[in-house]
Amino acid sequence: MIKLVIKTDVADKLTGETKVFPKTISNIADAATNENLNLFATAFIKLIDGTKNKVEKITTEEI
Repeated sequence: MIKLVIKTDVADKLTGETKVFPKTISNIADAATNENLNLFATAFIKLIDGTKNKVEKITTEEI
């Protein structure tokens, strides 16, 4: 399974203070390509109106 962590800086509209907003999406199919993950992350970031974005792909495997 793959996990995707999207971290983006979001400015509070009242105070103007910038905070890091992390979101982890779990249980993504192993067949998902990096292109698919990037498209999803881009769409997600547009929904939350963030700046300074960072996306991390986390894979796990049984040993």
